[in-house]
Amino acid sequence: MKKLFLDGLLVAVLAVFSLAICGNRALAQDNYEIASATTTPAAINLYNTDNPAVVGWNATGTDNQGFKVVWSKNANPTYPIRYGDHVDNIPSASAHTDTLTAFLGNGTYFVRVCNLVSNTCGVYSNQITVQFGVPAIPATSTTPVATSTPVACNMIYAPVCGADGQTYTNSCFADAHKVTVKSNGACPAVATTTPVIATTTPVLSPVSDIDKINQSAEDLYQNKIGNILGRLDTAVDQAKEQQAQNNYLTKLEQGLAQPISAASANSVTAFIAYGVDANTQLLGSGQRAAAVYSFKQAYGKLPTAQADFADLIKIANGRWPSVTSATAEALAKAQFKKIYLRDADLNNPHDAAAIVIIAYGLQQQAKNRNLKSEAAALHTFKAIFNRLPSGTVDWNTLGAITYSGSTR
Repeated sequence: MKKLFLDGLLVAVLAVFSLAICGNRALAQDNYEIASATTTPAAINLYNTDNPAVVGWNATGTDNQGFKVVWSKNANPTYPIRYGDHVDNIPSASAHTDTLTAFLGNGTYFVRVCNLVSNTCGVYSNQITVQFGVPAIPATSTTPVATSTPVACNMIYAPVCGADGQTYTNSCFADAHKVTVKSNGACPAVATTTPVIATTTPVLSPVSDIDKINQSAEDLYQNKIGNILGRLDTAVDQAKEQQAQNNYLTKLEQGLAQPISAASANSVTAFIAYGVDANTQLLGSGQRAAAVYSFKQAYGKLPTAQADFADLIKIANGRWPSVTSATAEALAKAQFKKIYLRDADLNNPHDAAAIVIIAYGLQQQAKNRNLKSEAAALHTFKAIFNRLPSGTVDWNTLGAITYSGSTR
């Protein structure tokens, strides 16, 4: 009896031991399989399809968060995107194609795709090219294509001395004449009239300032704020957005014939909170809001269309807007006469600049602001109007006194 008991006990122990071995082996196998799956190198192969606008890719070893497709006329597009880059967010890991657009017009676009990891890029694919209306450029080429886009300069008077010895209204005019800026301020008087020949060749950017403005306007209009933040290399800041809404947007919406849509309100809020480029980012939220107030003063509305946002960005960057307002310019001419005691001569670039600044509120670029000149202009304003500036037209007038170069 005792022997039978011992034999039964031995069988039970062996059974448990066998199960333990099998279980450990199964666990080890599972661990091996998991380790094998997680250590498989991620790789993405990008390729052209029969449809020139559609790209496709195969991915191995990536997670299930989706992909980002980035394309540009500049080689090696990346995320966060640069100026001239565009991005599509593909949230589905099962998606393996995307349709591209010629967002900067016909030409050759460089394309890459990456796997999405916590809203940023993990591994990038190979680079391919997609052509819209032009012959192909080899994918290995990194030479920018110089464009013939005309240079659009503002008329704000911030004189610079060119290497040719001539004074230009501002640095943009010098660049437009392909002249290197020698120094800020007007050129000193010289005894000789022999010009100094510039020895350096301006570098042509593959993406013009107007292209940048139009791209930012499109992103604002379509509420693609992530694209803008990517170019600014900054993150979403809900506190800034809330402050922009409370301090500025609520007041801006007062007095409108009809309220703007939630999408337009979000776009205006984002512009005030973040800006859209290096200059407007430096201006600060107060100056950006002032540009929106100037837009409203000139056109009697807030920006809602893509063209509206383009003009808003131009105003904030000191450029003439594309759409004019006869009412705003008539008011500006009357204000000009109060200041300078004469009618504006629109053939005089300084007078023309003063009218545009008063009418549309063109902002001085952050790097060119002169606080001493602004303080002196404030004294001039007070002497003329016997008060301090108190509204949009007043502040625009102060800008004209400071930067237009007009005189009595």
